[in-house]
Amino acid sequence: MSECHFNISVITCFPYAYVFHIMWTLTLTFRHRGSSGS
Repeated sequence: MSECHFNISVITCFPYAYVFHIMWTLTLTFRHRGSSGS
């Protein structure tokens, strides 16, 4: 498991990619919502 630590691809090992994806999706959603304006 320590392999992920010294590996730059820690994002692939950890659920960081998942969290980052969610954050990015939320940001895009909020941006779209703000632009559209329901």
